[in-house]
Amino acid sequence: MNSFAGHKDRILTLSYIISTSPTKNKTLSDFNTNATALLLSFTDRYTDAYNNTIEHTWQNVKYLIGVGQNINLNYGNLVPLDCILYKLAETQNIGLTYNMRISRSNITMFSPYVDKSDPTALSYGNTNLDCEKSHNINLVYNFFTMKWMVNLTLRESYITDDISWRKLFL
Repeated sequence: MNSFAGHKDRILTLSYIISTSPTKNKTLSDFNTNATALLLSFTDRYTDAYNNTIEHTWQNVKYLIGVGQNINLNYGNLVPLDCILYKLAETQNIGLTYNMRISRSNITMFSPYVDKSDPTALSYGNTNLDCEKSHNINLVYNFFTMKWMVNLTLRESYITDDISWRKLFL
């Protein structure tokens, strides 16, 4: 569903998305990820763009054999993508952007089963994982003519709730 409201060079967009991705492994487990998103976007043709997505995710794991703990996660995130642009002259502008991206966990990352396939290391999942958040900030300068363009960018990125693999060595 989309709705648009605009006046000359300004556009407001509202979108709603539903996504589902069931994964069935009949021998071990059923894993379902359902996500819904509401996107609010405001764009001024000449200067600024603000895109904010509100996402909500439900992840469910049901173990069919063994003593695995069934997992039901339910979490939401505000995922922004914002840009402010300032025109210095007809052929120059400077801008500042910020965006965040998320990475959701998969069933292997959740699995409480201990993997003993390597006799020197134990490996198992974490049932308390949150989604990984990657933050990016850019400062951009553009200079252009009819024949060429120069773009200079300073970028900083950092990750919160980092999801990484660790093994316990025996």
